[in-house]
Amino acid sequence: MVKVFKSKHKLMAVIALVLLILVTLFTYCYRSNYVPNPVSKDEASKLKIGEHFLGRPGSVLTYILAPDKYGVSYFTKQLVKPFPGSEEKDSKTKNMVYVYNYEGRKEGSLESYKSVKISKNLTENITKTGGDVDLSSDLRYIYNLPKWKISKHSTAYLTGVNLTISTPAGKFNDCIEITVETELDNSSKLYETIYSAKGIGFIMKTSGPTLKKQKKVYELYKYNIPAKRLSSKAELENFTSKVLKYPQEAIESPTYHNEIMGITLSLPEHWVGKCGIDSATWSDNIKDSVTFNLKAGNKSYQRIFSIHMLKKGYDKNYVDKNRNYVYIGEYNGHTLVYSLAKNLSSEVELTSEIKNEFDKMMRDVPNIISNIKYE
Repeated sequence: MVKVFKSKHKLMAVIALVLLILVTLFTYCYRSNYVPNPVSKDEASKLKIGEHFLGRPGSVLTYILAPDKYGVSYFTKQLVKPFPGSEEKDSKTKNMVYVYNYEGRKEGSLESYKSVKISKNLTENITKTGGDVDLSSDLRYIYNLPKWKISKHSTAYLTGVNLTISTPAGKFNDCIEITVETELDNSSKLYETIYSAKGIGFIMKTSGPTLKKQKKVYELYKYNIPAKRLSSKAELENFTSKVLKYPQEAIESPTYHNEIMGITLSLPEHWVGKCGIDSATWSDNIKDSVTFNLKAGNKSYQRIFSIHMLKKGYDKNYVDKNRNYVYIGEYNGHTLVYSLAKNLSSEVELTSEIKNEFDKMMRDVPNIISNIKYE
C-alpha cells in the first residue's frame, strides 16, 4: 500500500513538474512573441530623444524599401528643410523642421511632408500633408518613456537603448528601439519595430504579426548630412541640389543623345531652353536613367517623363506585368522603358502658363518615343 502511494506521489510530482515546464515554456514563448519588454523608467528618462531624430536642415536620408512582388526594391528619400521663421532669434519655431518624403515608386515625386517639433524629451509630428508614405509609421509622438499611447488601438514601447544596428549605410552605435503594438479589426495584432540612430534618425523598420516574425519594411541605404546647420536658402539649395541630383542646365538643343542607352531623341523646338534633365534612379533594377523636366521657376522642376535602361534579367515579360513602365525596345541585352508623370508636383508653383506647358509637353511624349533612333 505504501509503495503504491509513493509511486502515485512520484507520478503526480512528475506530472506537476512537466506541467510547470510546459506552462513556463508557453509563458516564455507567448511573452517573447506578443508582449513588448520596455526598458526601465530610469533608462528611458536618461535618454535625450531629440538627438535620435534628424533635425539639421539640408540633411538627406535615402532608404531602400523591401522588395515588391517582382523582387524590385525602390528608394525613398527624406529631406529636412527649415521651418519658416525657425532661424530667427528667440523664435517659437526654433526647434521645428519640415520633413519631405520623395517616393521611389512614383519616380521621386513628393509624396508627403510633415512639420516636426524636436525637444530634449520629445519629438512631435505637428502636421502631415500628402500620401501614406511616412517612414516613422504612426509615431506622432516619441517620448523618453518606457511606454506611451499613440491612439485608441496602438501603444508604443521603448524596448532598447545603446544598440548597435547594421544597414547598407553602415553600422550605427547608440541606437534606440521602439516597438509599436496595434490591435487590428480582426482581433489580431500588428507589431512594428523602428530603430533610430543618434545624430541620424530612423535607420530601419520591421513589421509582422508577432515580435519574432517580422520582415524588413525599409533600411537606411545612404545619408548626406551637412557639416553645419544651413541657415540660408541659397546654402540649402546648393547642398540639396547636389545630393538629390536635381535637373542640370536647360537643354539647348532639340537633339538629345544618350551613349549608355544607345539612343537619340528629337525633342520639339518649344522644349529647348525650358527643359532640364537629371539621372537620378529610384529603384535597384535600373542600370541607367534620364528624366526630362519642365523648368518651373525658383529652381523647381516638374517631371515630364523618364527613360530607363533596366538591368539584365528584367525583360519584356516583366515590363508587361508592371504598370509603371511602357516597353520601348532592347539595347545591348538591356530592356528600355519609359514612364510618364502622373500628376503635377506639389512643389511647383502652379500657374496657367506652367500647366499649359506641362499638358503640351505630355502630349509630345508619344511622338518623341516613336521617333527614337538607335545606334
